[in-house]
Amino acid sequence: MNAAAEYYAPHDPDLPMRLYQDAVQAAELAKQFPKAGRVAFGDVRRRPLRHFPYLLLYLEVENTVWVVALLHGRRGPESVQSQVRGRLSDRT
Repeated sequence: MNAAAEYYAPHDPDLPMRLYQDAVQAAELAKQFPKAGRVAFGDVRRRPLRHFPYLLLYLEVENTVWVVALLHGRRGPESVQSQVRGRLSDRT
């Protein structure tokens, strides 16, 4: 998320905060409706941000939603599978 915020900041100083708010809204929707997100790979689901071209990747474990990545929509989820799996294995 930091890289995306740094990209948007020179264009409009308000955009990083809007990106953050959009990501929080996507996370809240994932929390309320975890099965509504499309399957990205394995048990990891994705939910698009409303106003930015990013996907929130998350995992539901025992009624808890874990956000594992924020991914630009032009990158396929496959491109970050190993990175996400590494984060998940660090959690255990």
